[in-house]
Amino acid sequence: MSGGSIEGVIGPLQSANDISLRRNDRMVDMLQKAGRDITPETGHAANLAEGRPVQASFTTTSPASRVTAPEFAVDGFTISGLPAMAGGNNFSRPGYVSPNTIWGTEGSPNSEDWLEVDLGSPQEIDNIKLYFYSDKDYDPQQNSDGDTYREPLIYRLQYHDGSDWGNIFGHRSSARPLPNFNEVAFPRVTTDRVRVIVTPMGDYGVGLKEIQAFNTGIDVEPLTGPQVLAFGSPTSGVEPLTVQFTGIVDHPEGDEMTIAWDFGDGQSSSELSPEHTYVEPGSYTATLTATDSDGETGSASVDIEVAEFDGNLAPFAQATCSYTSPWENCEGINSGVDPTTSNPGIGVGWGTWPNGGTQWIQLNWTEPIQTDRSDVYWYQDSPDGSNSGVKRPATWVLQYWDAATQAWVDVPNPSGYGTALNQYNTTTHDAVTTTALRITVETRSDAVGVGALQWKVIEAGFQPD
Repeated sequence: MSGGSIEGVIGPLQSANDISLRRNDRMVDMLQKAGRDITPETGHAANLAEGRPVQASFTTTSPASRVTAPEFAVDGFTISGLPAMAGGNNFSRPGYVSPNTIWGTEGSPNSEDWLEVDLGSPQEIDNIKLYFYSDKDYDPQQNSDGDTYREPLIYRLQYHDGSDWGNIFGHRSSARPLPNFNEVAFPRVTTDRVRVIVTPMGDYGVGLKEIQAFNTGIDVEPLTGPQVLAFGSPTSGVEPLTVQFTGIVDHPEGDEMTIAWDFGDGQSSSELSPEHTYVEPGSYTATLTATDSDGETGSASVDIEVAEFDGNLAPFAQATCSYTSPWENCEGINSGVDPTTSNPGIGVGWGTWPNGGTQWIQLNWTEPIQTDRSDVYWYQDSPDGSNSGVKRPATWVLQYWDAATQAWVDVPNPSGYGTALNQYNTTTHDAVTTTALRITVETRSDAVGVGALQWKVIEAGFQPD
């Protein structure tokens, strides 16, 4: 060893004293997302929010296994709880086994909620970091404690100027809120309180693992002109696709502004948050533009993908199942994604292991549909005769909900009930009008459960172009 390096067959290696994590961009990024800033420019700054008094407009506090608290958002840690298998075996129902260390708004009746941090005395700040929580990997049908939180649809930052709240206009690390790490750098303000205001995404709660506030000493150019954010939901689907757009428009100097949406299909709107229906398949870019009194503009866009209708009505329905194994996915049966094999692995579709016997899958529509055909792709993860696993059914029957008799009725004149593997099994029948269809299956004697990967319900009389 000489000169601070070690000679070896792979060339010179730096000694431990010469290695700096700051030179590794991936390591810097990983630690930043974990809540630790090691950059020389800002890593020295103290987190002024840590351990400070905090209050919120709403906090999820029940049931006991899902308790959250505002104080968790200023405890100095960006970790959170995760759903876990309780009870010590693979067949236990998954759920939180200890309180989740976040501030959460699941169950809030409010259209938006806020978390406020008291800094104790006037402080100069120019940077705020937010770590949002998402548990989207957990199946809500099998795990009522999981799949309940998402990053917010929108968030805003405010500071208290001694008499009122003012908006913080800054440069964001991402135009749209992201799970985990989000950073806003802004011209320095003096304040004794800061707060984040969040708008939830759909019916999900907003979870915040940590909020951090800093005075980095870095001067930031102020934003000028209209500040615009644009969102849409859903952003993809089958024609005709109705999208609810949401616009957020503000101005650092409080100027009056005019707004206009261009939906990318020749249609427009002057509403801030309009609804629009795309009637033709294609790729569209919807753009919201705001113009102030000086003629300065700001804009934001949303990409929309509209697929051609293929006759399949199933993706427009809500799927339910008699029983689903915790690792399988009842809602996957009407995703519209074609399988390529009957054994793709767990989590793709419906499976009932270890429950056999009579089981069912069901599709419900909010409006009546008319159909004369169903295509079913069965799931099987073990060989015939193995006396184990999930297999295609021994027998099955297709029924529709008859509104007149308020009962399930077999579809008239079915062509047959196939159980072939690695392909769709088509059953045609006389057309029925209904709001629900059900497939009832009987488990094979050599299986412990039954399963299906995909179910297509074809509109009556549909003919592809």
